[in-house]
Amino acid sequence: FEGKFFNNRLGVDFSIYDKRSRDLIIEQQLAPESGSEITFSNVAEVSNKGIELGLNFSPIKSKTNGFSWDVSAQFSNNKNIVESLGFGVKETQIDGFSWLGNFAVPGEPYGVIMSNSIRRDANGNYIVGSDGNYLSNEENTIIGDPNPDWKSTVINELSYRDITFG
Repeated sequence: FEGKFFNNRLGVDFSIYDKRSRDLIIEQQLAPESGSEITFSNVAEVSNKGIELGLNFSPIKSKTNGFSWDVSAQFSNNKNIVESLGFGVKETQIDGFSWLGNFAVPGEPYGVIMSNSIRRDANGNYIVGSDGNYLSNEENTIIGDPNPDWKSTVINELSYRDITFG
């Protein structure tokens, strides 16, 4: 939906989307006896759902002295989920080091941060070893999501004749 009102002094732009991207290229490990370590395959699938809202408002538009004030604001909310990485692939690293970085994991947001983490007992308490140090998990676990819950911005633009600040 897009609309302009009151002699273009108020504008609204609203979008809702639900997009599924298929056949995305990912790096896959090969058996060492193949003579190569990796190959690239078009097998990944990611879904994106969200909204975008933009507002434009001109509180002051003077025709006599050339002064104007325009305000624009944007808000967006996007949720992306890795749907599939192909047959038998449980995760693939997209950035970072071998034990720490951003990964694509089916069922999780794209780019989750994975690393080793501290072990916990059934009650969620950290487990401390006999040497007094925390025990770490043997495998990488998800420790964070770099994707924001939402994004927004507001821009003010002030103009006087041929000079614009903003």
